[in-house]
Amino acid sequence: MSEQIKVYPNPFYSYANIEFTLSKQSNVLIEVYNVVGEKINVITKGIQMSGSYKYKFSANELGYSEGIYYIKFFINGTSFTEKLVQLH
Repeated sequence: MSEQIKVYPNPFYSYANIEFTLSKQSNVLIEVYNVVGEKINVITKGIQMSGSYKYKFSANELGYSEGIYYIKFFINGTSFTEKLVQLH
């Protein structure tokens, strides 16, 4: 995958930054799952132009407690998963 993806800090307290750069126009889907595999949020979905993007994620802001979460990226049919841990 030529796209650059960074998720930081990890573990995190208040929120994690989700940053990625697209080298070309791409179909992007970013979803968040809890530890038992339930989808709890869709961060973005759709066609995005080439360039850099930044989103913030906080389980607490969505009404969930601290714990383990998985950020799943789908970019032009290629997938990538990042494990995140939210602390108190």
